Order: sequence, then structure tokens, then C-alpha cells
Amino acid sequence: MHLAIHTKNGADFIRETYNNHPMAISQLKHAIATNQRPWSCARLQTEKICKLGLHPKLGKAKDHCFSAAPPMEMVGGELKRNPRKLARDRWPQPSPIRLRTDLKHTAKTKMEDDDETKEKEDKPKKKPLSERIEEAKAIIRESSSVVEINGLFFGQDENGIYEQTVDARTGIPSQRYLTNFHLTVESQREVRSLEGPPDTLIVLYSDTFKKKVEVPAEVWPSSPKMAPLLSMAFGCEAVFSPIDLDKIRAAITKLSEGTINKTTSFADFGYDSYSKPTEYRTTDCRITAEGIEEAKELVVGGFDQAKNLGMKKLDREVLKYVTECLINDVLKIHQPEITITAVAHALQAGIHNAYMPLQKAPILWLQGITGSGKSTLALVCQAFYGVFEHMVSISSTLRSLEYLSMQFKDSLMVIDDYKGGNQKFNMIELLQQFYDRSGRSKMSSSTNYNDSSSYYNRGLIMFTSEDKPTSEASTLARCILVDMPYLGDNTSEHDGRFNRADKAASFLSGITAEFIRHTMKNKTKKDFEKEFGEIMRDLTLPGKLKQNSKRISANLCANFLTWKMFCEFMAVEELCTREKSEELIGIHWTSIKAILVRMVDSCTEEQASNVFLYYLQSILSTGRYIMENDKHIYPHATVIGFIDDSEEDEVVYIYPPTAYGEVKKHVKNSGSDISHSIEAIGKQLKHDGVIAKANKGRNQLLKTVDGVKRWTWCIYAKHIGYQPSFKLIQGGDTEPIADPGSI
Repeated sequence: MHLAIHTKNGADFIRETYNNHPMAISQLKHAIATNQRPWSCARLQTEKICKLGLHPKLGKAKDHCFSAAPPMEMVGGELKRNPRKLARDRWPQPSPIRLRTDLKHTAKTKMEDDDETKEKEDKPKKKPLSERIEEAKAIIRESSSVVEINGLFFGQDENGIYEQTVDARTGIPSQRYLTNFHLTVESQREVRSLEGPPDTLIVLYSDTFKKKVEVPAEVWPSSPKMAPLLSMAFGCEAVFSPIDLDKIRAAITKLSEGTINKTTSFADFGYDSYSKPTEYRTTDCRITAEGIEEAKELVVGGFDQAKNLGMKKLDREVLKYVTECLINDVLKIHQPEITITAVAHALQAGIHNAYMPLQKAPILWLQGITGSGKSTLALVCQAFYGVFEHMVSISSTLRSLEYLSMQFKDSLMVIDDYKGGNQKFNMIELLQQFYDRSGRSKMSSSTNYNDSSSYYNRGLIMFTSEDKPTSEASTLARCILVDMPYLGDNTSEHDGRFNRADKAASFLSGITAEFIRHTMKNKTKKDFEKEFGEIMRDLTLPGKLKQNSKRISANLCANFLTWKMFCEFMAVEELCTREKSEELIGIHWTSIKAILVRMVDSCTEEQASNVFLYYLQSILSTGRYIMENDKHIYPHATVIGFIDDSEEDEVVYIYPPTAYGEVKKHVKNSGSDISHSIEAIGKQLKHDGVIAKANKGRNQLLKTVDGVKRWTWCIYAKHIGYQPSFKLIQGGDTEPIADPGSI
């Protein structure tokens, strides 16, 4: 404080040096007020800070002023007593010695600061990092090829989609490619279907690969699902990281903004409604009661064959020419019974679901050896719904066939070249599903067939084969069986007709379109119901007492009714004469009745109960299987029943489990099988009058055999041609048969 007291402007110096610090000012005031002894005067004089002179009391400058701290000092506004031997570096501020040191440091620092300031003033000023970052972003924003999304910048060029960023440490812009291919959102399409709510598809286009890929709306936001979809669409040449898909989606959506077309399309080929059909959609045209107009709203996904579905609008002259070709060439490729049935089945597919009262889907089965022309006729029939280079192969999996049958809605699907025993699935199950339209569930129009657990047939099916589909009567009754005889070696006339038909095949779909338009305009479902009922009354007469005859009659009735409606359409539209129309109707009526008789007889022969009786009679004739009464004659034979001696000889009692098991083994050895259960066969036997008597409400009779009650089939012996061996022996007509084990 001596400096402050004994220097002219010391107080001002203290204030400036310590920046008016409250502690320094307080200590200064205390020193002035108490007139404390200047405890640093000698040193101050030595250092030439104070003038040389003697202290009033000491007489001369003494070094002891520096050996200890001042006895009393103001610290923090309070008077503090210092210990005697306090080190100088611990003296409270503003100690004169420390003050001197601070003064030197301050002067030095000030000089350095002045030099640095001058240097900085001479150099151009560097902008702050935050300012440099914002300037870099502003430059990026000015680019027309870059878009900003939540502070991130994206662009696209011929090399791919890239992300542009600014380094947070340096403020320097940088660029990173997210893909090596160009990609844009071309359109957003709503796909409507009869099967449920509409689906939404995001259609992407890559200018690099010149390809499109359709992404379902439910897949679009999911990177794990979208990554394999893009890889499958563009192949291994497409390079991108799945972790960048969120950025890629955001980038292409923003970059494509303003150019995305929103469209509506339909996934279902065929009618818009079955209860009130107003239009029939195809990939090429839209059919209504008012007419046929070109339209491209329908997009059929799935397999190549389904994508070939389509119909053409024909002008009057072409339509008439194609109709003449149908009558004069197509219908004469083979016998009229065969060709008309096949063509009627093809045309029926276009009206069946919307108008035919038959809810089931009859299956046409063209059966014939190689050279019978079945594939030729089938390909022509497929042409009524588009231009097909090849037909669906039976070698496809069961799942793919079910999926395709759903895509061929309101149209015909031809499955070519079935060979018995070669299929990898149960043919009976497949035919039943096709006919009964079982396995219903919603199918997403835009996805592949793995996305749905089950499908159902929405059109009509035609098979070509060298064999019957099955030996099971109920399955055969679901089909219309048409035998195609061999055409022979001289087929020049047939080839000529086929060549002409083949040239017109690409236009046959135009006939289907006109027939559908005519039906929508002039017919209702009630009209079909009325005529269907009248035809059924006539068709059921020949087989009214046979099982499955009603199902067979209904299938043939729908086929004939379609042909009748088509012939009337040709006459009304003046595509043929009225006389020719009636002639064609009469020919097919004769054919339908002949097919009905053959099919009823065939199904009767293949009925499980008849097959059972046939094989039962066969195994009894071998001597290896006997009745209990013959056990003493054939001790090693298998007993499958008995005869009650107290009753007439006209009935025998069969043990159902034993007889069924043995018959089933022999049927299987013959290459066939009996899929019906014991109960089902028993019901058929009772229905056919083979069972003589049974317990009430059952097809079996409870009998006591050797004191044990057993269920049996009591059947008339004549149905298995059985005669008791012991009666023949008594009559002396035969000798006992040798032991079966030695035969």
C-alpha cells in the first residue's frame, strides 16, 4: 500500500491495475485510513519504484521489511492478522512484491498482445466455423439438382443417388454415393380387386437398367423387405447398402416430386361384380352392355401365361370372317361332339360366374393318345382369351397351379399333357379344389404366390391327357370326359383346317368379347336360371337312378346352355343364318345326351362300392379268402365272412374291416386305390340295394358269431357270385380246393 500512499497517482494506478477489484480498493482504503507503516519501502526504493530516503522511524531502509508479511491486512473486507513467518508467495493481494511481478507480466503481456493485435490487423480475418458451414450449405441449396430433407442434401446423376454433406469440423462440402444406379418414382397405382380393399403399388423406374419394379405399399417403408425386392429386380449389378434405404426412399420421393403419376388399375381380369355385372375388363379393352372400348387400366400380374390374357375389339368385317372360320374350320378339326363341347366350355368361362346358376366349376377333360389332336384343339380354345404361345404345364407345382387358377378369373385355363402317376401331387384333391372352388382367401394382386396361404379357382379349367384323371367316381363326375380317337396317318385335311384356324386364333378373343357384350345387354341371370332348369329336366332322365348323375347332368347342362346362347348370339348378330344356328344347337344336344350316358355308366363302373364288389368276388375265387363255413376245407385261407345255416342261401355276412383291408391291398397292387372309407362304401352298397338288411340307421348288421357279437355287411350273395363250397361238395360236383398256400 506504500505505493498508493507515497506515489502521486498511486491510488489511480491500483484501481487501473486491479480493475477496481473490490478487495484491492478495500485494502487501499484501509491503508490510507489507518496510516499503516509502509512495510515495503526499502525494497521499493531499491527497485527504484520509490524515491530514496530514510524512514521517519527507522532512519534508513531496512531489508527486514521484506522478511515478513505485514502484521495486519485487509482480506475480503475483514482485518486479518498474519503469522510472522508467512511465505511471500502467500502474502495477500496487493502485496507490493507480487504487485511488481504482476506489473512486469502485465507489461510483457500487453506488449505481446499489441504485437498479436497488429499482426491480426495486418492479416485478413478468418470467418467463424458456424458461418463457414452455413455458407457451404447455402451454396449447395443453390444447386437445382439437389434437394434438402430435414437438413440433409440429396442429388442424382448418371452415376447414381448421392448424399451431399458439410464437414462439421472444417466446413468443407463432401459427396457420398448411396447407389450406383439411377432410380425414380414413376407412379403410384391403386389396384382394385373383387377380393378385398384396394392395394397400392409404388412403381419405380431405373434408367440405368431400363427396368421397372413394383413395390407394394406395405413393403415400401420396410428396408428388410425392400432390399431383396430391389436386388431381385435389378440383379447383382445394383450396388446399395440396406442401411441407406431410408435415405434412398426419401431422396427419390423428393427428387420425383411433381412427376409422380397417380393412377387406378384393376387386378382382376373379368367382371367388376357378379351380383350386378356392369363391365368386363381385359388388358386391351373394356366390355359393357353399350359396347367395347379400348382401355389399358388392367394389369394382370403373376406368371407369363396369366399376363397373356386379353381380348380384341374387332370391326364388323373381321368379326364375321373369324366367325365363319370358327364354324367351317375350328369346329371341323375333329368330330363335332368333341369340338363343340370344347368350344362351348371355352365360351362358358366368360359368362359362368356372372350368369350361370351352377356355382361349381366343371372341368373339361380331353383324353386321347398322341396324334389325336387334343393339344391342337386345346390351344385353339385357349386363344378365346388371348394369344398364348404355350399352355400351362401339368409339371408345375400344386401351389402354382392353384395360384394360376385364381389369376385366370372369368376365363379359361388349359393345363396340358397330364400323365397318370407322374404328378407330384394328389390329382383327386386338385380336381376337387378346382371344381368346388375351395381354399378361398384374399390374394394380393401385386405380389407373388408365396404371399398367400391358399387360393381358389376363379375361371374354368381344361385338361389334355392320355389317361383318365382318376378311377374315383365322384371325381370323374366333376369332369366332362371327352374321348378323342386317333386321327390316323392321313391328316392333310385336318392340317389344312388347323392352319386356317391357327391364323384366325389371334382374333378368336374378339368373338368372346362380342359374346360377353351381347350377353350383358340382352340376358340376365334369371334368363339363364329358367333355361338351365328346363334343360336339366331333360338331361337327368337317363341317369336319374344313378349316383353322381345329377352332378354330371348339371355340368353338361351348363355346357349346352352356353352353346345354345352362343348360337342364338350368332343368329341375332347375323354372323350366321338362323338355320345354321339351329343346326349347331341340335348337333350339340345329341352329343350332350350321348356324353351323359357314357359318363353315368363310367362313373357307375368306377363307383367305390362296385370296385369293392368286383375285387371281393375276384379274391374269393382264388380260394385264399373264404367264409367261416369253409374253414375245414381251407384251413390256411383268410376268413372274411360267414353264412348263417339257419337262413336262406341268398345272403352272406362279410366282416367289413377284414374284407376292406384285403380288397384295398389288391386294388393297390393293380396300380389304383380305393380312397373311400368303410362307412362310405357301406352307404353306397346300401343305396345300390346290395345290402339285404342292416340295423336301423346303419349300413351294417350286428350278428352273433360263435358267441361273439360282430358288425357285418349282410349282402346278397349274387352280387359277389358266391356259392358255398360245402354245398358243392355235398352235391358231389367238385372236390375240395387244395391248400392256398401250395398254389
